[in-house]
Amino acid sequence: MKKKMIGIFSVALLTSTVFTYLGTNDIYTRSVRADLSGVYNMYVWAESDAYIDSLGGMEGNENHGNEGCLKVAHELQVDYIYHAYTLLKFNLDEIPDDAVIKKAILWMSPIEWNIRSMEIRPLIESWEEDVVTWDNQPGTPPGPYIPIVNDPQMYLWNITGMFTSWWNGGLANHGLMIIPYDLDHYYSVAFHDRLDLNWTKWPRIEITYQGSPPPPWEPPESPDDFEEPSITITITPPDPGPTDIVNVVAEATDDVGLRYMKLTLTNPIMEKEWDTEEWLGETTNTLSFTQQFNMGVHFVEVLVRDVSGKSNGATDSFEVMGSNTTPQLNISCSPQEVWPDDNNTIINITVNVNDPEGIRYLQVGVENGFFSPDTWPNHGKIIYYTPPYPTSVEYTFAASNFQIPHRFNPLNRSYTEIICRAQVQDGEYLWSEIESCNVTVIRPYQWDYGLPFPNPSEDTLPWQRMYDIFGKEECCWGSKNQFHTNRARVTYNGYGKNKIGVKYICKNGECVGMSSYSLVYAIYEREIPNDFTYTGEEDFMRPWTTPFANARNSVKRSIERFQGAQYADAYHEKWYWQWLNTKGQRNPYDDFVSDIVPEIRNDIERGYQGYISFTEAKKWSSSGHAVVPWYVKEIIPGISYRIYVYDSNRDTASLFNESTPYIGSSAFNDYDNYELYPYIDINPTNMYFKWPDGNIWSGMIAYIPANVALQDDYRLPHGIEYFMVVG
Repeated sequence: MKKKMIGIFSVALLTSTVFTYLGTNDIYTRSVRADLSGVYNMYVWAESDAYIDSLGGMEGNENHGNEGCLKVAHELQVDYIYHAYTLLKFNLDEIPDDAVIKKAILWMSPIEWNIRSMEIRPLIESWEEDVVTWDNQPGTPPGPYIPIVNDPQMYLWNITGMFTSWWNGGLANHGLMIIPYDLDHYYSVAFHDRLDLNWTKWPRIEITYQGSPPPPWEPPESPDDFEEPSITITITPPDPGPTDIVNVVAEATDDVGLRYMKLTLTNPIMEKEWDTEEWLGETTNTLSFTQQFNMGVHFVEVLVRDVSGKSNGATDSFEVMGSNTTPQLNISCSPQEVWPDDNNTIINITVNVNDPEGIRYLQVGVENGFFSPDTWPNHGKIIYYTPPYPTSVEYTFAASNFQIPHRFNPLNRSYTEIICRAQVQDGEYLWSEIESCNVTVIRPYQWDYGLPFPNPSEDTLPWQRMYDIFGKEECCWGSKNQFHTNRARVTYNGYGKNKIGVKYICKNGECVGMSSYSLVYAIYEREIPNDFTYTGEEDFMRPWTTPFANARNSVKRSIERFQGAQYADAYHEKWYWQWLNTKGQRNPYDDFVSDIVPEIRNDIERGYQGYISFTEAKKWSSSGHAVVPWYVKEIIPGISYRIYVYDSNRDTASLFNESTPYIGSSAFNDYDNYELYPYIDINPTNMYFKWPDGNIWSGMIAYIPANVALQDDYRLPHGIEYFMVVG
């Protein structure tokens, strides 16, 4: 607490009362006696003083009871008005009990002389100088304006009425408040407070009273203070790096005593303050910061004030420098393949990064979630690290695979991958490259290339279809190709018990033709006609030598042509050698897993797959089926697989097409359900084709690649293939 001081001196009256202000240095020795009526003068010194302030009417919760000055202000500050009020409280215990107050004059010593009008109001609530703020200020009644007595060194107010009320008990002594009176002008006045070493500048009330003599009083001894405070700033290490612990130490000394000290650092701004209520302060004080600092230049500023009001300041700076090394970032994604817009799948993006200056910022996400993580928090994230920055970071962000922003459109065939990205910034504000990894979107083949009409059946096909398949020159002989060859007739009519030739190949369905027809559109990225009557120059794959190439029902004829092409020698050669290598097994697991599965996966990846054929006999029979593989799911690596397929017999579960979105709608609404799509199960126990309805087709499986299935000009069977046909 501030030291309590009561100043007293006496004046004997002559025939009249005379006020003569001879100068503040002699205020405790002045004495004039006028008569023997017992009239004396004495000083009552302030026991508490403070000022409170507010910025434009906003909250003011800062205490100014130990600032070394007092303020009264009504001041314009840029875009708000600054207000400051001074509070004083006086101890009346030293006044003789029989005193009759004649006059009371409040003395205030300005730091700089500036005559301004002010108003004195009594306080009606208690307060403490170390606690009072603008927010908790004591109340005051509306008070009259008390004029200033003009004096070259002091502000003087006649407060006899207020003081008499305190002394007589008519008003509780909670002190007074000095506030601005002239609100038409902006001004600020600062006064010395009780912390000033020159006690003659302290706030006080000079009273004139009649009664007993005042008690004796001697002024305090004020030490001489001729030197301003000194400051020393020490920074170690002098050339720090971003991982170093930096010590910033500011030491202030003063020959008499320090009252206040402040240490400020920039980048970012940090402050530490110290003050004391001791009258003579302390001769030495130290403030410091010890920590890691950001890259760049940091400025240090120190301000100090001693007990006599002398101030000093000092500045310094240091720079934190790094190795100028770009962060090294690696990114990986798991899983590698996902269904589009699958709410049950999480895409884990793992970021590994190293940097000697440490990592201060990491950004990661999928698609536009990377660029705007605040907008899409399920698809992107930003992490801020605080000093000391970690030099190595491994972080995995779990991104949702549901409603990935801006990229997903199931009708867009180009949506085949999800791009995951990451970028970091190190302690010296250097950015890494934006690294990325891609997750493959498992897009069901039938969405884009499933045929929007059912698998047809045709009782018999005309001889003209032989020309469509093999070309007239291949089927006929003679000078004008007017005679059919034996191989052509047998291939068309069939031979033996089964008699399954081109003529009857569509009797039970056209799954091979449908699969092949769909594959051409998938491989060459053409639009799929929506009915059998499509006629157009864009139609594909018939022998260009036939005069019926652009005839009506060309879609139907094309499908029939691919269906009958099962009798071509290249097809039978492929089928026969797969059968021969497996010795006619119904479950050729080993060879299929080691040879055929890798071939199918490779063809799917390059967008040039063929179809898979099933037969129930060791040789060609009427019991068979064909489907298009579009995704190979590894159940147990190297052991068991599921090959998901497009099955033209099951359009409800397999089809989706832009022109007919209602077809296959169940698949579209539940496309992340593997069980909804037909698949071929490959395992050591058995290989079978399973439909979603639970039916199973088990038999020999052969893979017919696209270069065999899709040809412009097929050849009639020759050699051993011919004997397989005729049975």
